[in-house]
Amino acid sequence: MVEPLSVGMQACNRAGLRPGSSVAIVGSGPIGLITMLVARSFGASKIFMIDVFDSRLAKAKELGADGVIHAGKDSTIEQIHSLTHGRGVDVVFDTSGSSKGASSTPFLAKRGKVVVLVGWPEVSSFPFSMETVIEKELDVRGVNRYCNTFGPVLSLLASKALSVEGIISHRFPFDQVVEAFTFASEHRGEVNKVVIG
Repeated sequence: MVEPLSVGMQACNRAGLRPGSSVAIVGSGPIGLITMLVARSFGASKIFMIDVFDSRLAKAKELGADGVIHAGKDSTIEQIHSLTHGRGVDVVFDTSGSSKGASSTPFLAKRGKVVVLVGWPEVSSFPFSMETVIEKELDVRGVNRYCNTFGPVLSLLASKALSVEGIISHRFPFDQVVEAFTFASEHRGEVNKVVIG
């Protein structure tokens, strides 16, 4: 779990996340949940999770999200604005790997704040509201894995500042590695994190 936690650590580092920050995370899969846990360890005061799977949103709530939004049922932008008195959040992370999710991020951020793109979308380019980025003077930052994060992650785990046990939804023995990958691929709505070993 150190490797995926390092992605969340890199995302929070790239965001310049500070104690008291409000956060929205688009995508409540394993990297989204991990980013939530790391953001909380950085001192984020409010964290709102967004996804299209009820099971993932339930897991996010269970792990400490302050609010969850079903992107397929609710207007994500309206819900974030309602939860933040019309201001938006300090940091928006996209961990969804969805062009639709990523393209919503500028509308969720406060003026002058930060959008961090973590997930790899299904297409290499897509419409992104540069007008909103410019008008709101947003910083848009990318994350490509991690750098120098294993040490801090190991320290967080050793100090019990965060626990990843709640993210693991399924375990497979090493001799069932193919079945594990197949299961994870075919059951996205019910899988948080599969561990092999």
